[in-house]
Amino acid sequence: MRIRGQMKSIYFWGGPHPINESYISSPPDGIRIKSNLSSPNFFKVGEYTQRHTVLKTIATSGLKTLGLPRMAWIKTDCDAIHTNGGVIPLSNHPYFVTIEHASSFFHLDDDLFESDRWKKTLISFLQKKRCKKILPYSEATRSALEYGLGKYYEKIREKVEVLYPAIDAKIHFKKYPRIKNRESFHILFVSRHFFDDGGRELVEACKILSLKYDISVDIITNPPPHHQQLFEEYKKKINSDVVKIQTSSIAREILFRDYYSQSDLFVLPSYIHFFGYVMLEAMLYQLPVITSDVYAMPEIIKDGLNGFVVSSPISCFSKENLKPSSKIKSYKNEIIKRDLTPVTNTLVMKIEELISNPKMCEKMGDESFHMVTKGKFSTEYRNHQLKSIYELIE
Repeated sequence: MRIRGQMKSIYFWGGPHPINESYISSPPDGIRIKSNLSSPNFFKVGEYTQRHTVLKTIATSGLKTLGLPRMAWIKTDCDAIHTNGGVIPLSNHPYFVTIEHASSFFHLDDDLFESDRWKKTLISFLQKKRCKKILPYSEATRSALEYGLGKYYEKIREKVEVLYPAIDAKIHFKKYPRIKNRESFHILFVSRHFFDDGGRELVEACKILSLKYDISVDIITNPPPHHQQLFEEYKKKINSDVVKIQTSSIAREILFRDYYSQSDLFVLPSYIHFFGYVMLEAMLYQLPVITSDVYAMPEIIKDGLNGFVVSSPISCFSKENLKPSSKIKSYKNEIIKRDLTPVTNTLVMKIEELISNPKMCEKMGDESFHMVTKGKFSTEYRNHQLKSIYELIE
């Protein structure tokens, strides 16, 4: 039991995604953090392994069979628990739960929103007193949750509050400052999902731009199995003098040191992303960003301010920002067969605008940097909000 006046303690539970890093490295003042990510027996931030995938698959299968939302046994002596990924802690502690998408609670199976039984089961956990806050990554996630739960949302409305992810600038930028040594205008794309995140359209745009400008491009990717063959065939058409493809795993430190810090522009015209955390990493290195109008992307990139937002003719999301299986099925067909030349043409126009106007490029990069060091994606901004949230602990 915490003694009056004693520092509050929070047990942060999450997976190895870098989005969880700043909760541990830079908590609010007056808050002591413990975490499964600090344990020598667990995964480190950024460490995605086959073991992690297997354990997550087994847990998901078991809970879905039982008709239960995401949950985990969490043992701690802290005052409260904060989980990420829609995981409900099986514990008597008060807790806060962060969600990337509305269906995070439902094992990312949006079809379960069609079931009253699943929604009632979820609400039965979330409306309990020990659930203090439900924290969506974005307004897109919050609105999708409201739509998905329908009338049941009213039972938890007062507990829902958007909490944007943050990046810990003092760790990475101080360690690997921006020092650009390239003479060419350099463009960076980082995503495992080459086709789903618009990598093909970027390559096609750069093919056109390279006829007029001195540009270079790094594509850091490793497409999922269902796109591997298509990717290998497409790679043969790429001009390696302009576009360099990197498919092997790269440590985050090297990504910061050798890629972000050496680039002029980050491009991620995604058709699938919930929240592009790599964009925050790019913004830390004073890069303008070109992205799409899908899901929460326009909440991160303000068109004309810290980059450009291009209109996407396809998306894996419904207009309500859910991902029912019927929508995913049609999307998988579209990403391969649909003519996405309009995206390519828009990328050409927007990239050329930045190449031709270095002052605009610099100004947008400065705005990106401000957003992650002082603005709504900074730990300072996030912690001000998070501390008031943690004050709900009795």
